[in-house]
Amino acid sequence: MIKGVGIDMVPLAQMQRQLPHEHFIRRVFTADERAMFDREPHRRLARMAGNFAVKEALSKALGTGLAGCPLGDVSVLRNESGAPYVQAAGRAAQKLSELGATKIWVSITNTQDMAIAQVILEGEE
Repeated sequence: MIKGVGIDMVPLAQMQRQLPHEHFIRRVFTADERAMFDREPHRRLARMAGNFAVKEALSKALGTGLAGCPLGDVSVLRNESGAPYVQAAGRAAQKLSELGATKIWVSITNTQDMAIAQVILEGEE
């Protein structure tokens, strides 16, 4: 059963403006995400924008907005084939549990100018 759906888009230019601001990077992205960005410097901007879009989409799927889903509680990582997945902690994990969401489906796409993400939360009836 679908427990929530969210979608978001982030202009790459908006993320590009944030790159020099280390405080922003540390507040928004977890240590695991930052390590992933460092391993793929040629994809850094697109990955960062995509991850940010996932976090926004997740907050919408949870019905909380960012106030109820702190960005640092969510890691958006990639499996060995490159597919994104979410690891939630803190308030984000608590809200997922309250909703009965047991699976988080994530899709990210990029254009030359945008990163777009969709999140679908699934759980038992």
